[in-house]
Amino acid sequence: MGTYQIPAPCQAGLSNGARICEILGLLLDGILAERFGFKKAMVGTLAFLTAVVACSSRTHRGRIEDARVALKRLGVNLRRTEITSFVWVIQAASGASLMGYAAYFFQQAGLPTSTSFDFAMSLYTVAMIGVVISRFAMTYFGCRTVYVGGLCALPTMMLAVGFASISTTKATPYAIGSLLSLFTLYYDITVGTVAHSIVVEMPSSRLRTKTIVIGRALYNVQGIINGVIAPYTLNPDYWNWKGKAGFFW
Repeated sequence: MGTYQIPAPCQAGLSNGARICEILGLLLDGILAERFGFKKAMVGTLAFLTAVVACSSRTHRGRIEDARVALKRLGVNLRRTEITSFVWVIQAASGASLMGYAAYFFQQAGLPTSTSFDFAMSLYTVAMIGVVISRFAMTYFGCRTVYVGGLCALPTMMLAVGFASISTTKATPYAIGSLLSLFTLYYDITVGTVAHSIVVEMPSSRLRTKTIVIGRALYNVQGIINGVIAPYTLNPDYWNWKGKAGFFW
């Protein structure tokens, strides 16, 4: 191709390193915020921002029966934790990870470099419009209806991107760009915004911090999976799916 391509493993490693650190920080924050309060936890973590998180104690390993009893004790709170976790995991698995590679994706789909950059920048404007619309949509339709509506619409749009990429006409890259702009709008109206409202309303007051920490940690686990797969699907030296990556998402 005459251009240098960063290998997909390097792309995945650079993307996922931050997410792994996020998971460790979230798990630690759930304990610190409850014990010392939000203000002290914030000040303390900012002061020791570059500190290394210590390994967990060996005394907490292998206690399978204790873990089983603890889960049974949760009762309805276990259900709340499951809902909170999967609301965030679904958000990460909806195909929005492609937007992190928007300019690269558009370029691989066949758009000129300058046009790819313009399309990628326009997605931020579309996203802001979607967030504003979401505020009114949640008021009139409710969080559940808007979220479920997004779950139905977003996979359909990704399938449309995949089918559009089968064509090899000059208009195909622009059609894919338009579909992804529409995807971004719907994502930020529905799943991208509403998920944050659901995850804070779902847990009980006593377990809210820990529940959100668990959900966000699982979100980052899904983000790591996305960070591994996305570079391989787009990199021309590896799978080179281009727009057909929409079939996967």
